[in-house]
This record gives sequence, structure tokens and C-alpha cells, in this order.
Amino acid sequence: MLTSDWKTALVNFSVDKKVSEAVDLGGNYEFLTVIQPTLDNAATLTVHIGMTLTGTFYPAYQLDNDAGADYAQITTGLATARAVVFQIGGAQFVEVVVGTDVTSDKTFYVKGYDRG
Repeated sequence: MLTSDWKTALVNFSVDKKVSEAVDLGGNYEFLTVIQPTLDNAATLTVHIGMTLTGTFYPAYQLDNDAGADYAQITTGLATARAVVFQIGGAQFVEVVVGTDVTSDKTFYVKGYDRG
């Protein structure tokens, strides 16, 4: 298995209350593990991917051929700490996005990995 190092993705309360700083995983990865800290309020969690560290970031969607549609990779609202895995399709640059404003800085940990 190929993995990145663990990286921090800070949601800086004074900069943006929902989106983390952009993170460079150091390579292209198929999956992303996100360790979520305990949040102040129940919040959804998703990731956005970008082509460059300072460019535009896009929500990660997944095609569901059985349903004939795509869907956002987003968790249900939950305030407790947890680890979540997202498919990021070979992305190198990611942001963590929470669905409810944080009331203080929150540090998430992210790690990219490939199966092969």
C-alpha cells in the first residue's frame, strides 16, 4: 500500500469557519482518510479536491452506476470524533469542509493512500 504522511488540515476560525486550509498530500492518491476532532455542533463532513494548492477546489462526487447518478461524498451530521474514508480519484490537493461553522480552531488529520 502506498501512503502519504499524516498531514494537518486546520479549520482556522478567524479565516474560514467551515473550510480547512488547502493540504498538499505530496502525491496523487485514490483515497483519503480524515480523522475528525470532536466538533462543537453536529456537522456533516466532506472533502474538496483541487488541481493546484492555490487553485479552485471542487466537492468530491462519486458515480453510482446502479442508480445512474452521482452523489456527494458527505457524512451525516455528527459532533463526535471519528475517522472517515473518502475516494478522491488521484488528487494531491485537498480541503476538509464541515457543514456547520466551528466556534474555535479545529485540527483534522488527513492521509492519502492507494491500494497498489
